[in-house]
Amino acid sequence: ADHYLLEKIHAKAVVRYMDDYILLSNDRDELLSNVRQFSSYLSEILKLKLHNPICNNVKFGIPFLGYVVYPNEIRLNQRSRRRFNMRIRELNSLYEEGYIDEYCYRNHYNSLRSFVDKANSINFVKNAFVGS
Repeated sequence: ADHYLLEKIHAKAVVRYMDDYILLSNDRDELLSNVRQFSSYLSEILKLKLHNPICNNVKFGIPFLGYVVYPNEIRLNQRSRRRFNMRIRELNSLYEEGYIDEYCYRNHYNSLRSFVDKANSINFVKNAFVGS
């Protein structure tokens, strides 16, 4: 798929992580053409089932890997925020009820925080612990 994007379609800017792709272009028509060609290749040639592509101006944010990426910042998407809050509540409950020790709590907490800390999320994290 990478070769097809770069050698056949000649996409100018591509970001990929595993099976998630971002195509970038200053020309909307070129971008839409690239998306159509790539989607067709993935579904018809490779027989992959695709989610609907999202075409958006970067100033409105691009959803990617649980974040929304803007030109000057990265935010958590809504689903990631809900999942973080749910997991923190579960983690606190497990610790308070004695199912996990402090070492296990800290490891899980640090894992959750490392994901959230990639985003502009200081106020979100502070608010997540109010009432926890």
